[in-house]
Amino acid sequence: MMDLGATICTPRNPDCLNCPLKGQCLAFKKGNQTVRPVFTPKSKIPLRVQTAGVIENESRVLITLRPEKGLLGGMWEFPGSSACIEENKSACLKREVIRRLGLNIRILEPFGVYKHAYTHFRVDMHAFLCRLTESHDTDKIPRKNNRWVRADELDRFPMGRLARKIADKYISWKTN
Repeated sequence: MMDLGATICTPRNPDCLNCPLKGQCLAFKKGNQTVRPVFTPKSKIPLRVQTAGVIENESRVLITLRPEKGLLGGMWEFPGSSACIEENKSACLKREVIRRLGLNIRILEPFGVYKHAYTHFRVDMHAFLCRLTESHDTDKIPRKNNRWVRADELDRFPMGRLARKIADKYISWKTN
């Protein structure tokens, strides 16, 4: 049966006249074998545009722990936002860092766009190199789910693929 589908009853060019099953084939009887099989169009995979701040303070960078439940639960990432499609990316990042952590940051420069596809959606992560505007702001954030770490310590923390790509670029940038 598989040989029949691979050699005679092919989706693009069926050879119905040489098919041993043409007498039993409904598509051949109805004359619509050239439009078979009917393919349903694939649904469009949604895109999520996110931001991440590589926030430096002296010789350390800030990482945050994701909640235990949910996607990438219990992994570390760079703080940022989860949805910035229409808004300016750097403005979105600043707003979210203030809202979530109470930190004032200055965006220094873009640090790359990182792409990844999950099963049901795609992500474009816009990373920015940032600096705290005031060093005493580090006392504002809770220590339980946030850490200031050196570049050479980033490898010790479990991260999702996007965060790891950003971390690897940061490590390489700091060591060169």
